[in-house]
Amino acid sequence: MQVHSIASVFLAILHFVSGVNVTENVTPSLPALQVNRLLTVSGISAGGYMAVQFHVSYSRTVTAAGVVAGGPYWCAKDNVETALHACMKQPESINVEVLRAATVAAENVGSIDALENLQNAKLYFFSGAKDSVVHTGVMSKLVDYYQSYTHPSNIKTVFNMSAEHTFPTMSYGNPCTFLGSPYIGNCGYDAAYDILSNAWEGIKRAGPNTSLAENLIEFSQAPYFLVDPALVSSHSLLFWGGRGMKSCRFPWEVSVSYTFQMPVRMEIYNADCI
Repeated sequence: MQVHSIASVFLAILHFVSGVNVTENVTPSLPALQVNRLLTVSGISAGGYMAVQFHVSYSRTVTAAGVVAGGPYWCAKDNVETALHACMKQPESINVEVLRAATVAAENVGSIDALENLQNAKLYFFSGAKDSVVHTGVMSKLVDYYQSYTHPSNIKTVFNMSAEHTFPTMSYGNPCTFLGSPYIGNCGYDAAYDILSNAWEGIKRAGPNTSLAENLIEFSQAPYFLVDPALVSSHSLLFWGGRGMKSCRFPWEVSVSYTFQMPVRMEIYNADCI
């Protein structure tokens, strides 16, 4: 049976799923899934930068993006020093006009999709007011960058929360102003829900007794990286909303990377399934 689903690639949608137990016994390969080509992408920190790069590059099929503590497309310009300084703590050094020119040049040579695809994209940007790793000014440069291509009414920003470099949750994690692993903050704010609901209409909040762990698939991500396998964590989790959810209006898929060896917890949302 073909399942029509919307795929959402997240580097970090962080929270509890009841009953999830990550082990070293991983699925050897990702199972075949029948999904359509509509994607959303989001991430935190380096994953936030990844989300922007992926969105701009593949805007024909990526319809929305959520960025927590990231920055604009091609910010680093292939330079590590720029990545570690200007793109994190020196927003005054980021020249958005240069980045726009590079984006147009990439479009002209066909290395990214047409920029007109970004016009109706739905964007969500979060930056903690106390973020000491990626300053809010860098995220402001991201807003400036996207405003050249995306209607301002489609850009949602949350920059006024007293949060460190963390992924905000309602009630799980470190204190919201704490900087440290696993970079999940108990902020009284559900960023995962806001990211998803900004991308899709009809998304419901997960209830206190929500348990969809049977829809989590653990698989090896090594075949998808053209790098030394030792540099990449061996496994990922995928939430497959099409399994046993025939009544769901919007079944969806979310893939979470373990690239940075960070424990990942996921909040599950699915319209008309909770």
